[in-house]
Amino acid sequence: MAFAHVGTFHRTPDFTTRAASGFDDATAAWLPVDGAELTEWCRSPSPDDVALIDLDGLDVRSPRTEEILSNLRPALTEAREQGARVVFVSTRPLHDFPAMAGSSILLDAETVAMKPVTEGAARELAASLGVASQASQSNVAAFAIGSRALIWMFSDIDALKMGGNRKRALAAEREKEFVVTLFDELGPELCTWLEYWLFECQQDHLDALDIDERLMLPLKAAGVLTPLDNGCFKLLPSGHEDVWLAGLRESLSRVIEPPASWTAVASELFALEREVRHLLAQHYQGVLGDEWAETVLDQDREGIIELARRDAIPNAAALADVRSPLDWLQMSRLLELAAAEAAAHDRFLGLNEPEWRKLATDLLPVRHRVAHMRLVRSNDLEVLRRHGRLIRLRKKTAEASASDAH
Repeated sequence: MAFAHVGTFHRTPDFTTRAASGFDDATAAWLPVDGAELTEWCRSPSPDDVALIDLDGLDVRSPRTEEILSNLRPALTEAREQGARVVFVSTRPLHDFPAMAGSSILLDAETVAMKPVTEGAARELAASLGVASQASQSNVAAFAIGSRALIWMFSDIDALKMGGNRKRALAAEREKEFVVTLFDELGPELCTWLEYWLFECQQDHLDALDIDERLMLPLKAAGVLTPLDNGCFKLLPSGHEDVWLAGLRESLSRVIEPPASWTAVASELFALEREVRHLLAQHYQGVLGDEWAETVLDQDREGIIELARRDAIPNAAALADVRSPLDWLQMSRLLELAAAEAAAHDRFLGLNEPEWRKLATDLLPVRHRVAHMRLVRSNDLEVLRRHGRLIRLRKKTAEASASDAH
């Protein structure tokens, strides 16, 4: 059983036909994942059968996707026990599919991808598509950067009755459209990872250690990541950087539905920030009593009252009129207060002052991304969870130590 990530980079007009005819020793059928044809195939598979299951009909954000994949497991397991082979085919990378309760049938599959076309094979393919001269075949092969789809596209343009300048302009325009679709397929998580390296760090040469292992195959399969002789990797095809950067910008700007990763980060951030607010208020109440806000928030008084008046409490005149004054402070100020308490009392919630400063350094960029509706980075969720676990663990340890001391 295999999961084949085959996106725009290698999708040609004859892809489905070529894929189905590519098994010399078996009968392959192209089957939509949620269609009646797959149900029928599962009823009577033979050892010589191959099911090419097309996943592109699934909405990866829909709860129904998990249900469909879960329901497939028993039938496909039985078919494989009878000797049949199963290949899932998708334009989207594996990590885009929902994490399922228990074992995912997709994670059980071996992940595979098509290799780039060599320059010699690209010239042969261009010739088979009607590119007559060897010079034109070489041009198509050079500009197609190992992409079967671009070989087809440039071969079609070569056949048009127009001048060379117009052909080049049309090729650049079509490649831009091609690249936008390619990045759309890769999805927001991979695109924000690329945004970080290409736009923020301005780095297009990476060491293998810089690349998350689960991102390696989809990036290579999409032509975005090229191995170099020195063991490093090049982001974006050489000579095509401007077009591909423009495509990445456009793909990122078109994301208007919150990705699952963004929703998860926002939820985790909400819980963590609310927890810190609650624990600070609880601490101040215990140390300073009911009037703690007048002492602790003296420098924040005017800002809190102004925000409260503008948003929810028009008649607020003092901090006492605001139910929960800490709710009106930004996260940066909350963490400053926590660090100040740690400095004054050696530790706060079991963390010392440098640890609270480090926590602020890690968390505030994530908070800003969510507050400004920017796409989150692939490690943002783990950063939040790691610090949330640390706070809860240190708090528990500090409480246990205090209890033992008494």
